[in-house]
Amino acid sequence: MDQLCTLCFRNFGVRREAELVAGGPVSSPCPNCKMIGGGFLDRGVCEQLLRRFFVEGSIPPEAGGHAPVYEFNPHHLHGEVLFATELDSDLELLSRFLSVGLFHYGPPLWRFGHTDHYSALKGNMEDGTATQGEARKAIWEEVIARCSIKTLEPGMSIFRVRRGQQLPPAIPAEFDTPPPGLASEGRYDTAERPVFYGAEDVETCLHESRVTLSDYIALATFTPTRPLRLLDLADNIDDSSARTPFEQVDVFMTRLAYAGKQDYDLCRELAAEIEERGFDGFLFISYFAQAHRQKLRNIALHGRPVQSGKLQLLSVNRIRLAETNYKYSFGPHNDTSLPIEPTAIEELSARMAAGTISSQEVSAEFERLLNRRSEGPR
Repeated sequence: MDQLCTLCFRNFGVRREAELVAGGPVSSPCPNCKMIGGGFLDRGVCEQLLRRFFVEGSIPPEAGGHAPVYEFNPHHLHGEVLFATELDSDLELLSRFLSVGLFHYGPPLWRFGHTDHYSALKGNMEDGTATQGEARKAIWEEVIARCSIKTLEPGMSIFRVRRGQQLPPAIPAEFDTPPPGLASEGRYDTAERPVFYGAEDVETCLHESRVTLSDYIALATFTPTRPLRLLDLADNIDDSSARTPFEQVDVFMTRLAYAGKQDYDLCRELAAEIEERGFDGFLFISYFAQAHRQKLRNIALHGRPVQSGKLQLLSVNRIRLAETNYKYSFGPHNDTSLPIEPTAIEELSARMAAGTISSQEVSAEFERLLNRRSEGPR
């Protein structure tokens, strides 16, 4: 066979992804499925389909980067990865057509954000492998030194959203950092070290506030009353001295931006280190930037900048959601592979930082974790 068509596939997601990359409909019977009218798929397009669905579609949501569970190449055979569903026949068709095999891929730990800085700072707090004392301060000093500095000048706009069952009064205090007793702890803030979260654009505010159609949404527009000195954790990080991705601060910052609550301790520690160095705040990547065409950025200001006079309220508007859209792609659902516990990855990272395991041993252990199987669909 020198071609397939979109009608060759049984799985709905595979067929839909195939339709996105296929050529025009074939007028003669497909040499594989013998049907007419499906979209034309040559070898190059089928390789693209295999990568889109099985490789890119396997990236776990906590990865925060390109860390697929599966890869394929000519050195592996079909049958190493099984799904116990109709996906198996689709995968076999693509594998035999392209003479490749899908296999469990153990991506390097840096793709999950486990860089040298992260491993040294996080370590394993329970057994003391995390760097402490002056050495820990030195790590934060190196991280901060690689970041650039940005100044927010008077006249620049800072947006902040509040949502709820009714609109708040259009007064400055209603849009400041919550007062003591009402403040909650988030990614970078604690009750003792409150943080004002804003953004450079309205859409970032809406994403971060997780607004819904049933919400009243109020948007406050502020401007600085004086130049505000911010550390930029999102752009222009100087990684020229990094020899490998494990040494890149940019990768470390992406990890902190996209990680879950298990890394809030490091985020808050970083915010404290920035504040102690006299910065008014910092810029950081929005969690939603990983699924957006633009690099969404948040503005974090220490304390209560409205109350302290650093920000002036310009206006308050109501926001009405006029349209919502989701752009998505399909990937494989595999009930025969047991999920990897995040703690297992963290333990590997800590052992690597402590020098008790080599990079080759890490790869072997990671592959073992990926190959943990159930007896069938769970």
